[in-house]
Amino acid sequence: MGIAAAEAIKAGDQGGAQAKVLFGGIGVGTLGAIFSLPMSAFGVAMIGGSGAMMAFGIGLLTRAYAKPVAQIDLMALYIPTG
Repeated sequence: MGIAAAEAIKAGDQGGAQAKVLFGGIGVGTLGAIFSLPMSAFGVAMIGGSGAMMAFGIGLLTRAYAKPVAQIDLMALYIPTG
């Protein structure tokens, strides 16, 4: 938290390209909040690899639709991971 705050303050002081990126990120985050979008997921997707994010998304979809489609409650089962 401290490093991120320091970098934001430094970008605001220096101006230029760093300030544009900072204010662009604030604007995109604000728009996402207005439309109730999970902006943290977009941030993780930008940092993580596409294969890992695809596997994560498939896992979320599988968990969400397993019970209504196949009548399997994955949350009640013990499925080891790792």
